[in-house]
Amino acid sequence: MSIIVSGFNGFEQFKCVCTFLKDRNYNKSIHGNANLNCGTDNSVLNLVFNSFPINFNTTFAASWSYCLSYHGDTLWLFGYVGRKLNCIKNVKLPKGEKINQVSCSRRHILCVTETGTCWQYSLETDQLKDLSGILTTELQREDAIREFVVKVSCGETITAVLTDKGSVYNMPNKLELRGEKIVDIACGRSHILMLSERGEVFSIGEGRVKRQSV
Repeated sequence: MSIIVSGFNGFEQFKCVCTFLKDRNYNKSIHGNANLNCGTDNSVLNLVFNSFPINFNTTFAASWSYCLSYHGDTLWLFGYVGRKLNCIKNVKLPKGEKINQVSCSRRHILCVTETGTCWQYSLETDQLKDLSGILTTELQREDAIREFVVKVSCGETITAVLTDKGSVYNMPNKLELRGEKIVDIACGRSHILMLSERGEVFSIGEGRVKRQSV
């Protein structure tokens, strides 16, 4: 099993992941201050994976200034966090709920738990908030069939939530999709792409520089 990372590392977010490890032999894989590349030294790659009790293959996300992973009910943040460089921080969810999926932007992190609850962690306020009650219409009506959050996706100016009934919310408002059931979502900086169960792709949001030419 291996981890390969490359790109901008001005906030030392990749380096923080390695710093977290007990064995510091990772230093030989760092090349300069701007980039960290782990792709040639198998001992380093195995060290990274075996020393950290998280499956990076399925639980890793990144934003401009930090990277993120999770294990059980705990989020792990590495990089520029709380206005501090080279920072490592963990955030534990209330009630011990197991995290199933995460997405992040510069401003916040959204995570979905095994119970279908959607939590938001704000990097600006250092606070956790249950967003399930903010979702409008069906999710708040007691007489309606309850919907559970199954996936979240964060852009810089837009945030999408997908429920188990195929509904999509541009937080906090439900999108009207004329009866289409959505099975997957993804956010760009200011737009959302939605895949329907019929294999069609829908988009909403800002479309400059042909971002939505699908």
